[in-house]
Amino acid sequence: MDRDELEREHAHLVERYAAIEHRAEEEHIAYIVRETAAVWERHAEIKHGRPETHLVLEVTIEGEYPQTRIRIRVFDRSQDKALTLGYPVWDEGWLNPDGSRWSQRKIAGDMLMMARGG
Repeated sequence: MDRDELEREHAHLVERYAAIEHRAEEEHIAYIVRETAAVWERHAEIKHGRPETHLVLEVTIEGEYPQTRIRIRVFDRSQDKALTLGYPVWDEGWLNPDGSRWSQRKIAGDMLMMARGG
Protein backbone atom coordinates (compact mmCIF):
# COMPACT_ATOMS: atom_id res chain seq x y z
CA MET A 1 0.00 0.00 0.00
CA ASP A 2 1.18 3.48 -0.75
CA ARG A 3 1.02 6.31 1.78
CA ASP A 4 -2.30 7.72 0.50
CA GLU A 5 -3.98 4.30 0.82
CA LEU A 6 -2.64 3.90 4.34
CA GLU A 7 -3.92 7.35 5.31
CA ARG A 8 -7.38 6.57 3.90
CA GLU A 9 -7.49 3.27 5.75
CA HIS A 10 -6.39 4.99 8.96
CA ALA A 11 -9.10 7.65 8.57
CA HIS A 12 -11.70 4.91 8.02
CA LEU A 13 -10.57 3.10 11.20
CA VAL A 14 -10.78 6.33 13.22
CA GLU A 15 -14.36 6.83 11.97
CA ARG A 16 -15.17 3.22 12.89
CA TYR A 17 -13.87 3.70 16.45
CA ALA A 18 -16.07 6.78 16.83
CA ALA A 19 -19.10 4.83 15.56
CA ILE A 20 -18.41 2.07 18.10
CA GLU A 21 -18.19 4.61 20.93
CA HIS A 22 -21.42 6.32 19.87
CA ARG A 23 -23.34 3.02 19.67
CA ALA A 24 -21.98 1.94 23.04
CA GLU A 25 -23.23 5.17 24.64
CA GLU A 26 -26.62 4.79 22.96
CA GLU A 27 -26.92 1.19 24.17
CA HIS A 28 -25.92 2.22 27.69
CA ILE A 29 -28.58 4.93 27.82
CA ALA A 30 -31.23 2.46 26.56
CA TYR A 31 -30.10 -0.05 29.21
CA ILE A 32 -30.38 2.55 31.98
CA VAL A 33 -33.90 3.52 30.81
CA ARG A 34 -34.97 -0.15 30.71
CA GLU A 35 -33.56 -1.09 34.10
CA THR A 36 -34.61 2.12 35.86
CA ALA A 37 -38.18 1.66 34.60
CA ALA A 38 -38.31 -1.78 36.24
CA VAL A 39 -37.01 -0.38 39.54
CA TRP A 40 -39.44 2.58 39.49
CA GLU A 41 -42.37 0.25 38.76
CA ARG A 42 -41.51 -2.02 41.69
CA HIS A 43 -40.91 1.01 43.93
CA ALA A 44 -44.37 2.41 43.10
CA GLU A 45 -45.98 -0.90 44.05
CA ILE A 46 -44.15 -1.00 47.37
CA LYS A 47 -44.47 2.68 48.29
CA HIS A 48 -47.95 3.46 46.95
CA GLY A 49 -49.54 0.01 46.89
CA ARG A 50 -50.32 0.32 43.18
CA PRO A 51 -48.42 0.08 39.92
CA GLU A 52 -47.20 3.08 37.93
CA THR A 53 -49.78 4.62 35.59
CA HIS A 54 -47.34 4.29 32.68
CA LEU A 55 -45.81 0.83 32.29
CA VAL A 56 -42.69 0.68 30.12
CA LEU A 57 -43.18 -2.17 27.66
CA GLU A 58 -40.11 -1.84 25.46
CA VAL A 59 -37.01 0.30 24.96
CA THR A 60 -35.21 0.20 21.61
CA ILE A 61 -32.60 2.14 19.66
CA GLU A 62 -33.54 3.51 16.27
CA GLY A 63 -31.29 5.08 13.65
CA GLU A 64 -27.62 5.92 13.49
CA TYR A 65 -25.49 8.72 14.92
CA PRO A 66 -26.19 11.62 14.96
CA GLN A 67 -29.92 10.96 14.39
CA THR A 68 -30.21 8.10 16.88
CA ARG A 69 -33.39 7.99 18.97
CA ILE A 70 -34.34 5.97 22.01
CA ARG A 71 -37.86 4.62 21.45
CA ILE A 72 -39.85 3.96 24.61
CA ARG A 73 -43.11 2.04 24.28
CA VAL A 74 -45.37 2.63 27.28
CA PHE A 75 -48.79 1.40 28.25
CA ASP A 76 -50.90 4.16 29.78
CA ARG A 77 -53.18 2.40 32.25
CA SER A 78 -55.35 5.48 32.71
CA GLN A 79 -56.23 5.58 29.00
CA ASP A 80 -55.88 1.83 28.37
CA LYS A 81 -53.61 2.35 25.36
CA ALA A 82 -50.01 1.90 24.29
CA LEU A 83 -47.88 4.78 23.02
CA THR A 84 -44.43 4.81 21.43
CA LEU A 85 -42.36 7.90 22.09
CA GLY A 86 -38.93 8.76 20.70
CA TYR A 87 -36.16 10.87 22.16
CA PRO A 88 -33.00 11.96 20.32
CA VAL A 89 -29.80 10.76 21.98
CA TRP A 90 -27.53 13.45 20.55
CA ASP A 91 -29.80 16.44 21.13
CA GLU A 92 -28.39 19.82 22.21
CA GLY A 93 -30.88 19.72 25.07
CA TRP A 94 -28.60 17.21 26.82
CA LEU A 95 -25.79 19.76 27.08
CA ASN A 96 -24.74 21.76 30.13
CA PRO A 97 -24.25 25.54 29.81
CA ASP A 98 -20.49 24.96 29.42
CA GLY A 99 -21.11 22.67 26.41
CA SER A 100 -20.31 19.40 28.19
CA ARG A 101 -22.76 16.53 27.81
CA TRP A 102 -25.08 15.43 30.61
CA SER A 103 -24.34 12.10 32.25
CA GLN A 104 -25.91 9.06 30.63
CA ARG A 105 -27.86 8.48 33.84
CA LYS A 106 -29.37 11.98 33.73
CA ILE A 107 -30.24 11.70 30.01
CA ALA A 108 -31.91 8.32 30.60
CA GLY A 109 -33.79 9.62 33.63
CA ASP A 110 -35.17 12.58 31.70
CA MET A 111 -36.22 10.37 28.79
CA LEU A 112 -38.02 8.05 31.17
CA MET A 113 -39.75 10.90 33.01
CA MET A 114 -40.95 12.42 29.72
CA ALA A 115 -42.21 9.02 28.52
CA ARG A 116 -44.25 8.79 31.71
CA GLY A 117 -45.78 12.23 31.16
CA GLY A 118 -43.54 14.04 33.63
